[in-house]
Amino acid sequence: MNKTLYLKASGLVCLGLAILTSSDSSSTASQETTSILLSDDLLYESTNGSLTSMRVIEVDPTEYPRTESSFIENAVMANVGQVQNIGTYEETIISPNITRGIGKGLLSSATSGDMIAWTAYDQGERQSDGSYIFRGLVFFHSLTRIHPNDGGSYEFAFLDNKVGSYRTVANETASSREIWLLQGE
Repeated sequence: MNKTLYLKASGLVCLGLAILTSSDSSSTASQETTSILLSDDLLYESTNGSLTSMRVIEVDPTEYPRTESSFIENAVMANVGQVQNIGTYEETIISPNITRGIGKGLLSSATSGDMIAWTAYDQGERQSDGSYIFRGLVFFHSLTRIHPNDGGSYEFAFLDNKVGSYRTVANETASSREIWLLQGE
């Protein structure tokens, strides 16, 4: 069974549940939802992420507060096996219950040492138990200076220029993350 991701525009970044487009025909506006299918198989799963550092970036009363959080996690990735993921997110605190973030990081293979970079955009929602659920998009790209043209032996080649959707659950002590590739990618 395919999973369906619905997106909505949120500022400059597409996040959320639905993209709504309006068309005007005979003075009647109609709305149409665009859906994006996710792959059936999980691409990535981690259950042991941990926060490695956190700092405050902005507290100006005329701006939204911003923080920076770095993490490390071990995971299992389809077509690769054991991987390590390190990354840093800059989160903008929109309200006591909503954050929006931009992250960058590196995935590395435990066996070969090959790496791929990622950039991600998400929105986090605080839950009643104090944990956060983050939902977002992740864009994978190769590190051409490290893997300029290695004749196909690059372990993450199948991910270069691909887009995934992810869900992260984080609390004070740990986090878990799941990533699916967008279908057709």
